[in-house]
Amino acid sequence: MPDSQSFYRARQRQKRFVEALLSISASGAAHWVRKEIEPSYIHCFVGGDLFLFELSQGEQPFDPSLPVHGIVAHVRNCNLGSGAV
Repeated sequence: MPDSQSFYRARQRQKRFVEALLSISASGAAHWVRKEIEPSYIHCFVGGDLFLFELSQGEQPFDPSLPVHGIVAHVRNCNLGSGAV
């Protein structure tokens, strides 16, 4: 179990990450994609980077009609700046 300071620092990093995503989304720099065939994933393209958000509902198979219980962010530095998307 992490100590309270470690937990606090981790929560602060998560908060800054979400605030940054909100800011770049509001500026129009982020492009969001959710594929019908992959409802448990949301793709966010920012410049040449891909942020892949995996939605979960615990151990059960994902059902997009039910509330989301957790989100895992996978950051992939894809260097998509070449125009290939």
